[in-house]
Amino acid sequence: MGTDWRSGPCARRTRRSSSGPWATWREAWHRTSDRDAGIDLPGEARLERRGRRLVARRIALPQGEDPGDVGLNERGTTPWPAVGLTLHARLHGALEQVGRGPGAGITRAWFDREQLTSSPRVHKLAAGTRMKPFGAPGSRKVSDVLADAGIARELRRSWPVVSVDGTVIWVPGARAADVARVGEGTVQILDLSMGEYP
Repeated sequence: MGTDWRSGPCARRTRRSSSGPWATWREAWHRTSDRDAGIDLPGEARLERRGRRLVARRIALPQGEDPGDVGLNERGTTPWPAVGLTLHARLHGALEQVGRGPGAGITRAWFDREQLTSSPRVHKLAAGTRMKPFGAPGSRKVSDVLADAGIARELRRSWPVVSVDGTVIWVPGARAADVARVGEGTVQILDLSMGEYP
């Protein structure tokens, strides 16, 4: 349960602080138009904007086994208990069910399976890993993509990344890469989505 920013110690600290994360939040508040923007704070906490309210909450970190580097099950599920996620995959050929491109890339992404040179793998983020997000002019660090998506710093170290031959194709919850686009000539579609770990 969050705390309303207009009462309690959160309000006092927000009003009187002119530096540090509280000041950073005030700047983000004015810069963003996102209704539910947020910023990570030290001590596994997060400050979020909920409409016109500022809410502080503690991040509940999942306590799960780290699966390491595993092959993606292309016709089923791939659990990732380290951050409480399950990746779902299926192969089909109906273009009208998904559309062109890689999908929105946040909770769902799709790719032309024949353009992927090998079977996708799921692994933790390695330092310095880069990707070319769909619609972006160049490459970006995956850690920056995760930060922009609002993934808590404590979770980023164990966040799943889907790659093919060392090339990142999807960061679940964040962005899809500009690779293996689905188009008119696509025969088989790899349809990926994410959900909560059981």
